[in-house]
Amino acid sequence: MYSLIFFKSVVIMIKRKEKLVEKPDDIILNVNELIFKAVQRGCSDIHIEPFAESVRVRFRIDGRLYTEDAISRLEYERYVSRIKVMSKLNIAEKRLPQDGSFNFDYENVNVDIRVSTISTIYGEKVVLRILEKDENKISLKNLGLNEEDMYKLLNLAKVDNGLIYLTGPTGCGKTTTLYSLLRELNNDRVNIITVEDPVEFKISGINQIQINEKAGINFSNALRAILRQDPEIILVGETRDKETAQISVRSSITGHKVFSTLHTNDAYSAIVRLLDMGVEDYLIREV
Repeated sequence: MYSLIFFKSVVIMIKRKEKLVEKPDDIILNVNELIFKAVQRGCSDIHIEPFAESVRVRFRIDGRLYTEDAISRLEYERYVSRIKVMSKLNIAEKRLPQDGSFNFDYENVNVDIRVSTISTIYGEKVVLRILEKDENKISLKNLGLNEEDMYKLLNLAKVDNGLIYLTGPTGCGKTTTLYSLLRELNNDRVNIITVEDPVEFKISGINQIQINEKAGINFSNALRAILRQDPEIILVGETRDKETAQISVRSSITGHKVFSTLHTNDAYSAIVRLLDMGVEDYLIREV
């Protein structure tokens, strides 16, 4: 009789352990399914946003945010912990912003994910930026442009030299458009060099440089070095400061074709933004 009772207690203990093990497995599967769904729907960003009563999950698709789901506070805590583990962030740190990344490989989907966390009054907001690895998906045909706009874009891209800025708010497709143009221009007869932070798409045949501030590699000094590498086409991932803007403008005037992005709402505002950065107006007129 005693042996039977002891056996039952052991079974109960084993079952309890199994239930404890199920929780992390469930959250691993849930996070994987969330990212997988986002990739399948062509999402560029996933936003996980805590509020007083619930947590909202939104997808950015074609530049617009759409509410995808609402999860409980308990689920939210597990989601954040799992994402932090995947991106090698400090789980215990919940006050300071953190940035990380990880490679996502699930059900024949392989993408790079950039993770950003920031503390809000209701908890940490987490944003995951999805970076496709398949360069074949980067194509002008996939941008959704009509024939007239496509014709204009290709004509601009084929000029011998000059500076072309793509402008617009975050997530509108500036970088994707630039990469699509570079793929059209990429061949054995031209030397294409990019300087980016980060390198979002890896394209064979193009020399791509990753910014590393800790090692002293920033946009301006990388751009100076690129000019000594005999390039025909230069891509500057983002124009952030006066020095980078000035070098980009001067490079375009001296016979190079330069592509870059600016965070402005329209093309006209790019001129105002460059002037605000301190670029001399005579340089802008030259361009």
